[in-house]
Amino acid sequence: MPDAFALGRPAQDAFPFEVWARLLQAEWRHGPTEKPDPRGSPALRGAIAAYLAQARGVACEPEDVIVTAGIRQSLRLLAELLLDPGETALVEEPGFPGIAQALASAGLRPVPVPVRPGGLSVALAAAPAAEARLAVVTPAHHYPLGYAMSLENRLDLLAWAEAVSGWIVEDDYDGAYRYAGRPLAPLRALDRGGRVIYVGSFSKLLLPALGLSYLVLPRGLVAPVNQALAETGPAPPGIGQWALARFIEDGHLAGHLRRTRRLYALRQEALIEAARRHAGDVAAIAPMEGGMHVIARPGPAWGAALTDVAAAAALGRAGISAVALSAYHAGPAEPGLLLGYAAVPERAIDPAVLRLAETLRAVPITPVAVSA
Repeated sequence: MPDAFALGRPAQDAFPFEVWARLLQAEWRHGPTEKPDPRGSPALRGAIAAYLAQARGVACEPEDVIVTAGIRQSLRLLAELLLDPGETALVEEPGFPGIAQALASAGLRPVPVPVRPGGLSVALAAAPAAEARLAVVTPAHHYPLGYAMSLENRLDLLAWAEAVSGWIVEDDYDGAYRYAGRPLAPLRALDRGGRVIYVGSFSKLLLPALGLSYLVLPRGLVAPVNQALAETGPAPPGIGQWALARFIEDGHLAGHLRRTRRLYALRQEALIEAARRHAGDVAAIAPMEGGMHVIARPGPAWGAALTDVAAAAALGRAGISAVALSAYHAGPAEPGLLLGYAAVPERAIDPAVLRLAETLRAVPITPVAVSA
């Protein structure tokens, strides 16, 4: 699979593998020290609670935290517990397709709500908002457009959840990566009614192979979710949970995030500068205030008949990974390409952008047939 510019990949060259290997060896050497728990290792849940309170302003107790195998498992669990089959759930448009797929697999009806600068506005949902009792949002850094949800939209969304006795799933998938000022406070920090379920992942922060995510429940959901997990919930992957707990407790996670914030900001800057030099005629890239990807919009030399899907396919054949922006829309979409930069060393960015530009210029354009 091409490495530049693959989405969702953290910087492997910045990860402290020696530290991680030592912690894993200690875990294997001592063997299981805790009884398997479908909610996740108590040590890891405690470490997550302490980390969130210090780094993200999310006040919670270890018993509020559930370790899962990913956002999709988290959503299926919540959907099956909180809603009845056939009920409506609000999702962002555009948005990560896996969100709607996970909700649909749990029997819900996902309804897309347009996202504008300022994030999702529940007012734009109109009639579906009155029927829905669940919304899944990315307030800190919308995926894929990068908007931060405004305070007005946050307060409106919280008021909606109170009015319909509903729930908000806050996916804070990369909220720790913000390059202008401090990371934005989560929506959960504004929640006074216990309506926000906070979701995070270690796969994008550390290693994709970890396969570990977590959710933080409002206090009123702790008992019913624990009961559901005790009856039906599979335990998340066990290997690595003790090591990850120690990784967090010993300050390695905080140090890694400090280093990669600086690194990712430099890599985004390098990508934008390389695009300005080599690809300005075919792709325009604006900086984002956070995250791990940018969006390349069509430049003046991008053929009018060239779809972003065709462009992404051509780049893939040339060894460049790019994802069509239209793939994240349920309906018609403005073309663009999503380019991940976190895992690309600075020395590799310039030649990769040059190859991207040359490939886009060389893509053959099939004329659009005009009916008589």
